[in-house]
Amino acid sequence: MNRKILVRIVDLCLVGFAVWFGWRQISQRADHAEPNEFAATIELEPLRSLAIHDGGRVKSFDSFARRWMQFIGGPYQVDGKEAVYSYFDLMLNQAKYADKKIVYVKRAIRPHLSRVMRTIKTKQDDIAKFVKTGLMTPAMFWEPAIQTELDKLEQDVIRTQKFVGMIKNAMGAADAHLMANRLAIVPPPTGGSSAPWLQGSTIWGQDFLEDGHTHERARGAIPGLDDGLRKGIAEDWNRLVKTWRAEDAPGASAAIASLADKIASVNPELYPDRDKLNLESWYFKMNAFVWVWIVYALAAIPLIMFIAYRMRGALVLGVAGLTVAFGLHTLALRLRWYISGRIPNANMFEAILTSVWFGVL
Repeated sequence: MNRKILVRIVDLCLVGFAVWFGWRQISQRADHAEPNEFAATIELEPLRSLAIHDGGRVKSFDSFARRWMQFIGGPYQVDGKEAVYSYFDLMLNQAKYADKKIVYVKRAIRPHLSRVMRTIKTKQDDIAKFVKTGLMTPAMFWEPAIQTELDKLEQDVIRTQKFVGMIKNAMGAADAHLMANRLAIVPPPTGGSSAPWLQGSTIWGQDFLEDGHTHERARGAIPGLDDGLRKGIAEDWNRLVKTWRAEDAPGASAAIASLADKIASVNPELYPDRDKLNLESWYFKMNAFVWVWIVYALAAIPLIMFIAYRMRGALVLGVAGLTVAFGLHTLALRLRWYISGRIPNANMFEAILTSVWFGVL
């Protein structure tokens, strides 16, 4: 084959791959999101870099919220908004999400549920969007006919039970009460790094939840915590709740900044460095560098061409691409090591990440 033609084919393949990847990223954004001036203007950076104790370690609230929202929306942003905003808005304004398509359903059971939707007079356009995206509303989940179908599917242990469990987990994760209980964002006033972090509701209570239930009130004085600081944190939280629900962006932004500063001052020596928390947020915003495999794949194309056709230029291009991929891989590994404070080899993802790095080396 003529070398020029071969190069053109490779160019077309690379362009096609880039277009496909870009389209895939865009398609993972919820197409039902509505413009929201409040969401666009509120300053969330202090929340993103807030520390939270979860899963046995302290992490940034941004990385925690991203993971939590994935339980609900799968590959989609919840209501098309960033995770930190969605977490707070879903917790503080749960009622408005009843008819929003935020709960992700795996492809395996969409046909079953779509057939049921037809029997309860769901609009054909809504059914088509559900089949395509897998997103359904919490209100639809609670439809008696849908509940009956889910109960049937749950009986099939081999084929569909786990997918029903994932939907129920998503609904559980979207519960405001559970979300409030997961906010272990106050460092222990006394004790070392092994001391448990306090749930925020310990200081400000749970009366802010609007679900018609009686909730736990704030405990009052907390051993080791200055009472003036405790009251200041509670006041900032209540101001945040009020201004958030009123969609007062300047007021909510000021409350967030003040709340974050006061929480960090509970135990400054124990509270993690903000720069490290911001770095962790950036790391997860980059999808933990999982996309580096694409750079490896692109680098492999000219290397294969060199092996097959002995094209010197392809070798140079392939080695350059491999060097870039390996450099990004090394950066990802180093960042994960720094963020977690241990060798990245504690789970399957980290084991693969590390073993592949050694393999390339």
